[in-house]
Amino acid sequence: MELSSPLYEMEEDLPIEAIEIPASEKLTFEQNRSSLKGTKKIRVAFCQHFWYEYIGPMSLSAQLKNHGHEVECFIYDLNDLFEGIKKGEFDLVCFSMMTSDVKWVLDGATQIKSIKPDIPILCGGGHPTYNKKFVEEKPIDMICVGEGDHVIVDVANAIANGESWLNFENLVTKDKEGNIKHNPLREMITDLDSLPFPDRKLYRDKFRYFKNSPITTMIATRGCPYKCTFCEIPSYMDMYETNKFYYRSAENIIAEVNDLKAQGIKSSLLLFVDSTFNLNLKWTVDFFQK
Repeated sequence: MELSSPLYEMEEDLPIEAIEIPASEKLTFEQNRSSLKGTKKIRVAFCQHFWYEYIGPMSLSAQLKNHGHEVECFIYDLNDLFEGIKKGEFDLVCFSMMTSDVKWVLDGATQIKSIKPDIPILCGGGHPTYNKKFVEEKPIDMICVGEGDHVIVDVANAIANGESWLNFENLVTKDKEGNIKHNPLREMITDLDSLPFPDRKLYRDKFRYFKNSPITTMIATRGCPYKCTFCEIPSYMDMYETNKFYYRSAENIIAEVNDLKAQGIKSSLLLFVDSTFNLNLKWTVDFFQK
């Protein structure tokens, strides 16, 4: 299959070997544990099954880097991660997952625990959010329910300082004895302009597959007021006991586009992956006018 093909129908069609940057060219981190933010750095591994530039991991990576932590992404093939864990290069492993990823996640997490039993494993995304019993799986230490923007920093800082991460909001956690704790949700983030721009370097600095992609995914909103039965968002909003819909400002989105240009990211298409991007006509017209 040609690499320029716009769609890969099956997982086995993904040209993984052909598109991954050779080991000699991969971005690596120095073992520098000092921090400019006043907290000891840790190194976090983000793992995902499919070759896609997810907004979630990029947003969490931006938060972690803003607080002095280091992040690296691994896609599909986790052998480099396993080797890194053997060398003590990582302190926290995070899996972003859907239900279709369950077997892949559990296989990878089990292998990680066989190498370093005490390394914390955190799972987030659709599957653990709606299936909280997933934390009962043996290699899983905690799951993130709902928004992870703030709790990922809480967990990283706790690990860096040798403190417990069992009691943070938005987490369902499991201690060494197997006791499970369901922590409450913190309030939904309403000021989306306060969040850092997604960390595009997470994918584009490491993988040739994404480096020169003509498509850049973006998101302008969170939430949805509707109750479509085919969609998972109503259940998400019910968890937060709200049906409100939150927008970034037009100025904030434009600033992100300018930031993409400053990073040398040239996009032929900005792909907004919002559930209902144009729900508010006044906001939509204002955005396109600006």
